[in-house]
Amino acid sequence: MKVEARKFGNNVPIKPIEEPELILPFEFQWDIGYLDQPEDSEYRMKIPARLYYGHHVRLHPEDEPELLKDGEKNIKALKGLRILAEQGREFRIWYSNSSMELCGYYYLCHVLRDYDVVIHAVELPEMYSIGNKPKQITSWGMAHGYEYGYLIENERTLTKEEICYVASLWDKLVEENAPLRAVISNRLVSVPENFYDSLFLRCFEGDIMAENVWTSDIMSLGLGISCGFVEQRIWSMGEIGIIRLLQDGENMSERIWKR
Repeated sequence: MKVEARKFGNNVPIKPIEEPELILPFEFQWDIGYLDQPEDSEYRMKIPARLYYGHHVRLHPEDEPELLKDGEKNIKALKGLRILAEQGREFRIWYSNSSMELCGYYYLCHVLRDYDVVIHAVELPEMYSIGNKPKQITSWGMAHGYEYGYLIENERTLTKEEICYVASLWDKLVEENAPLRAVISNRLVSVPENFYDSLFLRCFEGDIMAENVWTSDIMSLGLGISCGFVEQRIWSMGEIGIIRLLQDGENMSERIWKR
């Protein structure tokens, strides 16, 4: 997800998109973990880095405190967002139908709902064509820089009623406080943490499989989830005995699992 803040009014940049005045990165990973903890809690701040570093922290637990540094970047970006909102800046939110980016979109509307600001939203199409080449991706993180310039055509300005409605969807997710959120039939819903496990196991070919190959097959399903989350679930299934680790290692390519 990408959030821009800008001063200019209705001057919408188009092909190619001009350099935005300010881009605020948000990697809170709101689709994963319980929501009853505040943004600056140790629990929430460590989630993005745990997904990124994964097995490394299991092998080197002394690095656990370092995970907070990544979370601190998110808090700094959030503080910057609020300051810009108080200044009446305009915002452009780029989001997709992936659970991670849709959660971020809901959350940002929740944060900005009480400010007198203009919010523009650009939703990633399920499929689009640039020239004669059709393309389908699951998140903005997979888009090339020049594609933003073309897809800016999908921008729309949210009404105050829309902002409040989207913010209310976030409030509902917080109230449900599930360990995971997923998109089902184009709706973001609360689900149990093992929601994807059966799909992951369908990708396990034979009795033995290298973790990197298994993860690659899972990611090819286009579920809009991160590689780090897949690794987390693989280890969780190992802990409860659904699968068994035959060979450990620093890298995914070294780890072998048996079903």
